[in-house]
Amino acid sequence: MPTGVTGESGTAPEPGRLWFSVLGPVRAWRDGVALDLGPPQQRGLLALLLARPGQPMEVEQIVDALWGDEPPVSALTLVYRHIGLLRRTLEPDLPARRSGGWLLRGAGGYRVDADADSLDLLRFRQLAQEARRARDDGSTRQSVATYVAALALWEGHPLDGLPPSTHTAPAFKALDRERHAVVKEAADVALHCGTIGELLGPLRRCAAERPLDEPVHARLLYALMATDRVREALRTYRAVKARLADDLGIEPGRELRAAARQVLGPAAGTPAATGAGPTSSTSPGRPALPPVTYSVPAQLPPGLPVFVGRKRELALLPGPCGTAARPPEAVVLSGPPGVGKTALARRWAHRAAPGFPDGQLYANLRGHSPDTPPTDPVVVLCGFLRALGLSPGDIPGNERVRRYREALAGRRVLVLLDDARDAAQIRDLLPDTSGCLAVVTSRDPLREIAGNARAIRFLGLAPFDDDEARDCLAARLGGDRVAAEEDAVGPLVSLTGGLPLALAAVAARASAGPAFPLAVLAEEIHSTGTGLDTVPEVRAALDTSYRTLSPAAARVFRLLAACPGTTISTAAAASTAGLPVERVRRPLGELVRAGLLTEGPGDRYHWLRLVGTYAGELARAADHAPAAAVPRTARQPVPDGPAGDRCPPARDDVHPEAEASRPALRRLLDHHLHTAGDALARLSPNRIAPAPPPALPGVTVIEHGSAAQALAWCGAERRALAGMVGLASRNGFHEHAWRLARVVELLLQQQGLRYDDTTPWRSALDSARHLCDPVALAHAHGSLGELIGHLGRPDDAHTHLSRAHDLFAELGDLPGQALAHQRFSQVYERQGHLDDALGHGKRAVEKHREAGDPVGASGALVAVGGTYLLLGAHRQALAVTRQALEALRGLAEPHAEAAVWSALGHCHDVLGHPRRALTGHQRALQLYRAAGDGHQEFRCLVRIGDAHRSAAAPAAARRAWARALAVRDAMDQVAPEVRDAADRVRSRIRALPPRGRTGREPGARTTLRLTSESST
Repeated sequence: MPTGVTGESGTAPEPGRLWFSVLGPVRAWRDGVALDLGPPQQRGLLALLLARPGQPMEVEQIVDALWGDEPPVSALTLVYRHIGLLRRTLEPDLPARRSGGWLLRGAGGYRVDADADSLDLLRFRQLAQEARRARDDGSTRQSVATYVAALALWEGHPLDGLPPSTHTAPAFKALDRERHAVVKEAADVALHCGTIGELLGPLRRCAAERPLDEPVHARLLYALMATDRVREALRTYRAVKARLADDLGIEPGRELRAAARQVLGPAAGTPAATGAGPTSSTSPGRPALPPVTYSVPAQLPPGLPVFVGRKRELALLPGPCGTAARPPEAVVLSGPPGVGKTALARRWAHRAAPGFPDGQLYANLRGHSPDTPPTDPVVVLCGFLRALGLSPGDIPGNERVRRYREALAGRRVLVLLDDARDAAQIRDLLPDTSGCLAVVTSRDPLREIAGNARAIRFLGLAPFDDDEARDCLAARLGGDRVAAEEDAVGPLVSLTGGLPLALAAVAARASAGPAFPLAVLAEEIHSTGTGLDTVPEVRAALDTSYRTLSPAAARVFRLLAACPGTTISTAAAASTAGLPVERVRRPLGELVRAGLLTEGPGDRYHWLRLVGTYAGELARAADHAPAAAVPRTARQPVPDGPAGDRCPPARDDVHPEAEASRPALRRLLDHHLHTAGDALARLSPNRIAPAPPPALPGVTVIEHGSAAQALAWCGAERRALAGMVGLASRNGFHEHAWRLARVVELLLQQQGLRYDDTTPWRSALDSARHLCDPVALAHAHGSLGELIGHLGRPDDAHTHLSRAHDLFAELGDLPGQALAHQRFSQVYERQGHLDDALGHGKRAVEKHREAGDPVGASGALVAVGGTYLLLGAHRQALAVTRQALEALRGLAEPHAEAAVWSALGHCHDVLGHPRRALTGHQRALQLYRAAGDGHQEFRCLVRIGDAHRSAAAPAAARRAWARALAVRDAMDQVAPEVRDAADRVRSRIRALPPRGRTGREPGARTTLRLTSESST
């Protein structure tokens, strides 16, 4: 409970009583212990009731205040739910179905029964009334003291931490009017007794909130004069006069002019006060002024007691600790809240200070402070001028920036600007001389200032990696304790997302109880459901950023909670929001400037894990409706089979992870399903694949212009696509789940890749069973069976593949039957049952041909050729593989054709025809390279190197393998298979003879010329 909260007698409320606070962020305490009031919308409901204590508020009024013009269908249900949860929070021992003694129902609505000993608003009113009585009795000094005590109860704004929809509620506007009225009352009393200076803080706040309120500004001028702040009074008068002219086109009124004359005297009407006046310090006939002697400021804040990590970033910063040959004039450190921007800037500044002998300037710009408005850059500029030995009051307003930069010219001064809100706030504070350096921290990347200085370096900060996070905990808790509880460090880092501020908060909790095991702390944090509950500082910072957003950006941010992972493309974000791509860029840019997202390469955006958690809270608070029944697809009869394939009972209790954004989730799934389908069609236009249902309106489907674009998209979305399968299944989008799994499998096969995690495919099978769709069941069983076989579990694989084959056979699906036989062949081949593998492979070829699928037939023939090679039938393998090439004649299937050429090269490798082998591998390389398939290009180069090594040409082998590694290093997304293969290639290179020694056997060729002509 906050200090100073007392009853009428000046003592704390009696034990067992509740204390509510609405004069700031809505809070409640029981016996001095803060209560968890739930999500923002629930806290908003309580704040509305506390703003009108004792007065019933109708449910319809609550709905209007919480949701505005677009309440959900379940709004009434949500209100009742919030009321019930609040009652149980306020009175945990309350029996079921009892109304309790605090939150009561009556007169068609709800009210909170409170008094001055339980609610700060009523205490405020009580003190204000006591102050008025003292004023009327002539005890003006006692009256002022009581007014000051009343205003001290205001610790912020009631809207802090509440949903944006509540910001226009009449109850909160009435509270603002009430506070402003009391401030002016108190100032009037203080003026009569000469203690107006005691009201300086409240007057400043009112003036900031009401920039055009002349009576408030008049009283502020008196308070500034009473505290010897003449220059600030002059600035205040000039600022309000300019605003009145710019916004209303009027001059100050009588009251404000009178205050200015009385406080400022003649200065109120001088040219300087209006911004006019001489612009030079000399004039004809007047002697020149002596040279200015500037002061050497030393304004850096104290150094940090604990600082770890950021070695890379410190090395990138200029100055004594940096490595830059040409130091910039400004450095911008940007990143999300809590990532350690200020800590890094202060650490570097103290290390670099000796390199700036002419001084250091510092300003906290409070661009994202939850309690105070951003610092006016004019105020900062004047402070800098004073620190440099100038008198800003003697300099015309339009000359101050020039004089500031003149003072820095030819000197070496460090300027540290912390927590900038936007580019406008710092534009006039940046030096423009090469000897000085400005270091700026901001959540906004501030790219707009790129033209304001000769050289600007932008450095984005990310959360700590695992090693840095561990060092952070060790620095605060001691290395011995962290080493002794190593198993708990990983969960703590994961729960905090590696955010330095969150790690520091966790360490503070752990250090408070040295005997408290870190594992127990990790479990406690995990059990709360979100790391944000452990780090109120991070939540407050995120609240501040969120409140700056426009409604459109706030909506996009909430909808991002539907996305799995922590990254999204612009097109996917547009689909989630149901907007065209060109209309979603502005909200995304706003989220970047607020520090909630970071922009990455490839038109993608990223966010921290804790930021995603916060977005999820907001999404649930926006619409906390009970889960709607998931529409059930019409059931189709399914042939008898394993019990797991029987139709499950009807389910109406699916609780989506993002119920508030269910349509957004459907659009996100549509985007990935249809865009993946387009990629598959681009890579293999003749492949037979199930057609997906139509996409919802508002979905952006990317139409890939080339195979390279399709592959680039698949690489960027590889991880997300797998997550989408499980996300769709969990949220009742079962049709999307199995179709996504099938398309993802086909796309991976194009690049010779696969997942080693069966989770997405098990999710697809669960969805297929829910649908009772035999087509979905057949594909899901087949995909899962093939993957399980690859993972070395043939018995389970045979069970799934048999089920898939039976379903395809009963459906009369020839391509499906062919696929089942092909999968059987692969499993048998891995088991070493080559005759069975060959039989199933031949049946796969027959079924593909019967279905009229030449692409499928070609792939099956390549597989049969591989089996023949294992059987030692090399000539038959070569003949069958040539048939695979013939099957593709006249078709635009570069991937399928490249696979055949690669297989032909392998056949000639085995037959001992190195020239022909290289021709096949080279032709495959050309096709894969033209398609932009880096993974397959890497494999081809490895095979070419292998062929050169077999031909005793180590120099050529080394060149091919080196090119393979270069291709691998250039990839944006590297699959695990390629990463492991690259390690093997490096081992082969190391095993080659040293350069200059071919090591060839007698009679071996030393080189082989690669051609695109085929002698195969």
